[in-house]
Amino acid sequence: MGTIDPRVFLDDPSTQASMDYVLNCVNEVDGEFSQEFYDHVAKCWADKGVQACYERSSEYQLIDCAKYFLDKIDIVRQPNYDPTEQ
Repeated sequence: MGTIDPRVFLDDPSTQASMDYVLNCVNEVDGEFSQEFYDHVAKCWADKGVQACYERSSEYQLIDCAKYFLDKIDIVRQPNYDPTEQ
């Protein structure tokens, strides 16, 4: 969140460990993420600083559907989740 100006900071400093975990998973090639990964994503998304950064998403590149999936992380993390084209 240090790439936008003025910079946005995490509301809860303990969220940094979850951010680091998620960022270390970006090279997953098989598309299979652990439940621990989803726990960390949920913690990040719940942070007010991350939400403030999202509110400024017009200042950086973010896929249009990011909020949709992050809001539904408890559904997306289910082993039988199958996205539809709705």
